[in-house]
Amino acid sequence: GAGSALMTRLGKAEGVMGSMAQVCHAYDKNLTVKIRTAHYGQNHICDKVAARAVGSGVDGVILHGRTAQQRYSRPADWTFHTKCRSAMDEAVPGNEVPLVGCGDIVNWREAVDRMEVKVTLIIALRPRVLMA
Repeated sequence: GAGSALMTRLGKAEGVMGSMAQVCHAYDKNLTVKIRTAHYGQNHICDKVAARAVGSGVDGVILHGRTAQQRYSRPADWTFHTKCRSAMDEAVPGNEVPLVGCGDIVNWREAVDRMEVKVTLIIALRPRVLMA
């Protein structure tokens, strides 16, 4: 959970993402960040983090629909992806930064359902059955 703890310090996270994006872009490389809905509890700030990521020059945001505290004890919650996309678009209107969704896609039906959410790409086939 140490990586997701950075989410709780928005200013610090923004600085880290901006600095890393500058270095990556200097070497003609892209930078993606993977975030969770929250670090612990119900303080879901993924939309704020995603907005700051786009504003910092990040080239892609991957959202895992769980908190660090949940780990794999509950299914991923895909309702946060729409909030993140809206926040990203509001932060930098017209941006084309991909929002990638991941969490509990184990068959094609779930993949089709998840594409209804405002994501650019999905990451599939990490069965929660194997995570138990």
